[in-house]
Amino acid sequence: MVVATIFGGNPKEIFYTEWDRLSGFTDSNKALQNRVSENEGALALLGASINNYQYFDGQYRTLDESKEIQVNMVQDIEALIEKYRDKEISIYAPGGFEADRIHVDHRLVYNAFVDVLKRNDQSHVQFFVYEDFYDARQALAAEFPVFKDYKKEWGGVGFKKVVQHIDETDLDTKTRAIEWYSSQIKAFAAQGFDIESMVRKFNTERCKDDLSVPYACEVVYKVTEL
Repeated sequence: MVVATIFGGNPKEIFYTEWDRLSGFTDSNKALQNRVSENEGALALLGASINNYQYFDGQYRTLDESKEIQVNMVQDIEALIEKYRDKEISIYAPGGFEADRIHVDHRLVYNAFVDVLKRNDQSHVQFFVYEDFYDARQALAAEFPVFKDYKKEWGGVGFKKVVQHIDETDLDTKTRAIEWYSSQIKAFAAQGFDIESMVRKFNTERCKDDLSVPYACEVVYKVTEL
């Protein structure tokens, strides 16, 4: 398993943002150093290797810089796919809901992902989007029809829902990986959210109406047509 960490860049200019303050950092430089370390610890627990990219978080960049990033990101994703051209590849990206719901950085990755899949002509590559927990939780709580309008929005891209069962051990491992992101947990806690408990509850209740799911589940969506 390879995880592409897109927004791992440390801006030359030092920023002082509210999110970094809530996370326990005095500036962007200290935040990036610690968050890279947290990411390494979490992914080591999962046995994943990391491809770090040097794009800046949305809180550290301008709108014009965001537009440039999407073009470059497409090239990076295609280069990563090419690196594994001799293997069967499943590539996952965060799913986009409504533009004002999803995190701006995750939306950017999703947009680049759609550009890549529309350009792809390699049969050994399968494309999936996953339910980005925090946004999916809010969307489902509001009874928003998750992914219903994707085909219309993205010019004919079709998605098929795929339920992936996870047992108690899987969910425990996921929770332990999340615990590595202590600064982000701290920031959410400052806003009144217990992320670890919310994740466990979401996974165990996400498919509660599906009798075939014995304990918990993840939901992803496979691209079925263009």
